[in-house]
Amino acid sequence: KALEIGLAGIEEKTELSLGNSNGGIIYHSVGEIYTYLEDYAKARFYYKELTEMKGKDIVGIAFGHFELAKIFEWENKLDSALYHLEKSSDYFLLTKNTPTPYVYDVYPAWYNTKAKVYLKQNKPELAKAEFLKTLAITKKSKEDFHTSNTYSDLAMMFQNLNQTDSSIYYAEMALSVAEGINYIRGILKASDILSILFEGKDPKKALEYFKIH
Repeated sequence: KALEIGLAGIEEKTELSLGNSNGGIIYHSVGEIYTYLEDYAKARFYYKELTEMKGKDIVGIAFGHFELAKIFEWENKLDSALYHLEKSSDYFLLTKNTPTPYVYDVYPAWYNTKAKVYLKQNKPELAKAEFLKTLAITKKSKEDFHTSNTYSDLAMMFQNLNQTDSSIYYAEMALSVAEGINYIRGILKASDILSILFEGKDPKKALEYFKIH
């Protein structure tokens, strides 16, 4: 139903889809739906449309490039991911000269995506530094869903580096933060990581985490 509404909004060329202030919301929303459905070709189409909008929605264009960067990172097209991250950063910076500047230098999860690119380039120290940039922002602003996601990303990084104790620490932090705001996706992600980490270490505890997800 949400997809139908979004597509109808674009087809009717409402004010929101014509590139006026905040006009990217329809293209962004439809792109997010296709991303959730893992139809990345269609998601890319709508995010690309978003980046090519004319008008006042500079933040929308910045998010369009950010979303494209995420897709290219998932597809292991790292040069393309980095290109769109930089374009995204440029557009977020442009908002500083508008009456409604974006609250941060970039969207907090921007750093997570760059970190994941670094991980695929076998640069874990640079990746960790990017994750910590997100935490520096979101812990201060109390955006706990971002914080939980970033702790989970760190847990997965250390899991892949076979640093189990560090992975457990960050996964437990992710779970604690997610439970504090009843963030279901965060709870499931962190408990899944912990069930795997404890499987050979403490089967009883692993089962407890497994039951959560």
